[in-house]
Amino acid sequence: MNTITVGRKRLDFFFILISFFMIMLIFLVIYVNKTNRDMKDYAIYHKEIKNLSILDQKIENTFLKKYRYIDYDKLQDINHEFQTILKFLDNEKFLYKFDKNLKDKIALLYSAYEQKESLVEEFKATNTRLTNSIHYLYDLHQSIEELNISTDEKRLFLNIFFQIEQLAMDLPNDLTHLQADVDKINQIKQNNKLYDYFYQHTTLFIKDIEILKNILETNERLDLYSTIKNISYGLEKYSTKMHERQYTIFLIFIIFGFLNLVFLIFNYKKIHKLAQDFFTFKYVIKKSENIIIITDKNRKIEYINKTFENKLGYSKKEAIGQQDSLIASDLMSQQTHEDINETLLKGQKWEGELISRKKDGSPIYEKTSIVPITNKGKVQGYLFIKFDRSEYIRRN
Repeated sequence: MNTITVGRKRLDFFFILISFFMIMLIFLVIYVNKTNRDMKDYAIYHKEIKNLSILDQKIENTFLKKYRYIDYDKLQDINHEFQTILKFLDNEKFLYKFDKNLKDKIALLYSAYEQKESLVEEFKATNTRLTNSIHYLYDLHQSIEELNISTDEKRLFLNIFFQIEQLAMDLPNDLTHLQADVDKINQIKQNNKLYDYFYQHTTLFIKDIEILKNILETNERLDLYSTIKNISYGLEKYSTKMHERQYTIFLIFIIFGFLNLVFLIFNYKKIHKLAQDFFTFKYVIKKSENIIIITDKNRKIEYINKTFENKLGYSKKEAIGQQDSLIASDLMSQQTHEDINETLLKGQKWEGELISRKKDGSPIYEKTSIVPITNKGKVQGYLFIKFDRSEYIRRN
């Protein structure tokens, strides 16, 4: 036995099938991971789009708080969160991963949001003036009631303030009637400076109501919610296509995998005998009374049997990964080393007498065979078979 050949032509086709199957599995794993990332990204983006709808509704609720104090800090937090989501969505990964038209849709979303943000600021300023005006007019009305004025004038002020209260409660009211009553105040304002203040602030109050009305009408025409829904619909459409594509690709993998499995089964019998031979070889090595070492092509130890551990004193943990020189003894001549190296470099078997060194430093005399393990003519490693002759040497 000059060499041990581990390659077999009859195994080539089997290995090709195995390799093809492994490649398919690798591609399947890569595709599954990619699909999983896409699904996670879709879930994240879809959630953020949904959050935009919720935030838009919260902003819309602000417009319902006419003539009332608004929590501006909370509104600021809503705007900040809205802008944060927009920045998150406005990136290349999102824009081109799901829909090539998303860039334009996000641009429309930005534009609509900027208009809405401007309307919110106008609404805040106008609503603040209106809210303050209502409180100021209430105090002014209280002061006027304390004056000694005519019954008609009292009734006029009461009627005006009643209409203001209706507006504050967001009840339907005709501003033309309110304006007509305010004009009457203008005719008698010279009677008292408080009348003039009441007239001026009521006039400003009516103007702000008109401004507020225009803001709300503009907001109704602003289609921010539809833009958000359009993006959400685009993502859902992509999700549907993605699931269909996944199903098709998985089906293709299953078909090819099944065909590959059929070929593997047909080739199984051809390699069954060879597998049994390898099993027998492994069993013999494991149970051998001789010291067995298997190394790689650089003669780094990859396997030792139990006899190695018992006779040389090294455990597998200590020996595996070490060079075969781990057990070399100083008693062996340099010429022997050179002879071994020269023979093995030629890919030939070496046989002879060696002296090895146990872990405790004591020598062990061996008759050794070193057989190259080849695959397709290339050395893959070496098999060392060492017969312990120490007892024989001592007796003689």
